[in-house]
Amino acid sequence: MPSESILGKMVTTTLEPQCSGVSTNKGRRKPHRKSRQGCACCKIRRVKCDETKPVCKKCVAFGATCTYDRKAADLQMSFEGTGTIINTTNLPPTTKHTFINLNKVPSFQYPVIQDNDFTLKLDSMGMERLGRFFKRTALSIGTANAGHILQDSTLGIAFAHPYLMHVIQTITAIHDRYITGPAASHSTLEEAFHLSQAAALFNQKLSGLIHPDDRDALWVTAGLLSQIAFAFVDASTPEEAWPLKGQDPTDLEWIAMSENKKAIWEIANPMRPESIFHGLVMDLVRLDQLCGPSEPNIANLPPLFVKVFELENESIAETCPYRTSVLLLSSLMPIECTRDTLVKFLRFASHMNPKYKPLLTQKDPKALLLLAYWYAKVLNSVWWLDRRATMECQAVVLYLERNYPDEEDILELLNFPKECCGMWRKDLGILRHCSM
Repeated sequence: MPSESILGKMVTTTLEPQCSGVSTNKGRRKPHRKSRQGCACCKIRRVKCDETKPVCKKCVAFGATCTYDRKAADLQMSFEGTGTIINTTNLPPTTKHTFINLNKVPSFQYPVIQDNDFTLKLDSMGMERLGRFFKRTALSIGTANAGHILQDSTLGIAFAHPYLMHVIQTITAIHDRYITGPAASHSTLEEAFHLSQAAALFNQKLSGLIHPDDRDALWVTAGLLSQIAFAFVDASTPEEAWPLKGQDPTDLEWIAMSENKKAIWEIANPMRPESIFHGLVMDLVRLDQLCGPSEPNIANLPPLFVKVFELENESIAETCPYRTSVLLLSSLMPIECTRDTLVKFLRFASHMNPKYKPLLTQKDPKALLLLAYWYAKVLNSVWWLDRRATMECQAVVLYLERNYPDEEDILELLNFPKECCGMWRKDLGILRHCSM
């Protein structure tokens, strides 16, 4: 079961301070008392803090984590609270392509998402974003069959489960930014807010009694959160990306989310016949079985892999933390990563040796090399994975070249990921354009 800390860490983000509006009223400004002991978050947002402790009312209303620590540099979205959705009468149980008319819903019928401290009404922008999810984003995040099932089955349960509605708003906002903005743009306030609310409500649901009617919403939410974890990269250059940037709790969060999907699977059981996603899951299971890593072949890897990872030394086969990932990578090398084969490539994240992930956290050169090869293989597959793969593949290459100049074998093996991620000069990583 995903913990609050795991989901919470995923959305910690640095946001630009909000500019205060300029008054059009003439005359002198009314006298007012400045907040000199206000919290750090209100200072970042440039709003007057009410100085309520332990958390101020402004942060509660905004959905931010309130702190009076003057050393806090970032605005962090809060994950506390519960929520329900009201005013959902006359909503269709299934879309059947009714999403086309979402933008025509009268404003007084817009649903309201409400918790103990905060109320969010889906205004025209939220409804338009919801329409874009069903008309565009839903079709882009998995196989073609998965997209159509999401179109036809998700709208009704999204209005009944606020955490899913927030997740839909988040992933669509990220997709909007990837399409309309520069490939290296930073995350937006809308993304951070909806993701923080989704995580808070999702954790609240998982910590209580699970009703049978909740299972489909839980499963699709976990899947979308996993994709958001891949897509939520708040860096504009390789220098700002892991592993070159400073250590942060959100590093490698996408791996943790991939692992947590297993727990949600046990809770939701989308393979049950009455699940609205039964057909989709059976299709994914079929694809997974067709391209399972049952035939690893080290001949598919560059010869230096045998030397670097001691693949001919059978005495360490059972204890080597790299062996599982190396063999899985060997089965991936001859295959092109597409929307239909992506399920096979994602096994790299969900089937890691328990001792391998700590090596990534420690920035072990061999562990980083394997990850760079996987990133190189998944480039240009799906939009929500491509940007992280490009940015962090370049960052891994630069990190290894700078910190391990004497590891000649590893540096030679970097030629393949360097070429795939667009690094044509040895000393410079160039962020190539991310295809949609």
